[in-house]
Amino acid sequence: MGLCHSVIPEHVEETGEIRLSASSPDDEALVCGAKFFGFEFVDRTNGIATLKKSSGENEEFEILEMIEFNSTRKRMSVVVRKQNGDLELYCKGADTVMVPLLKGDQEKLLETTCQHMTHYAKEGLRTLMICKRVLDAEVSEREDDHTRDESREMATDIKITSTTKLN
Repeated sequence: MGLCHSVIPEHVEETGEIRLSASSPDDEALVCGAKFFGFEFVDRTNGIATLKKSSGENEEFEILEMIEFNSTRKRMSVVVRKQNGDLELYCKGADTVMVPLLKGDQEKLLETTCQHMTHYAKEGLRTLMICKRVLDAEVSEREDDHTRDESREMATDIKITSTTKLN
């Protein structure tokens, strides 16, 4: 929730406050939710996103690729490199698009997740499924020209991390 979005933090010098500028109210709500759970999005500069953890420690993520949400894909994806060098893909999107991309060993979690999402939908709320995949080191060695196409292909065998409900 703290990385897969297009929100821009604006720093107010007089107060030290961070105001979120988002083209999507859903993205802003997700970033606020991440802050509630201890991962505050505090900066995005020169391809680096910074999250402040509840411990007060900042963690930086290099944004390698971001594929925006659109009505065809019905999901958004971001590939990041963590400070320790690990590569991760985060995706958020409609369950109808995300479920076919899931790794096969999550049947029980998927069943429970679908029950929750059905319950949210009956309440009239919109839902998103948030998933992640740890990527092999070989991905970082691929040519930059092909990153966008490969990012689309990498969004398979993903694991459910959470679901959200939005008004």
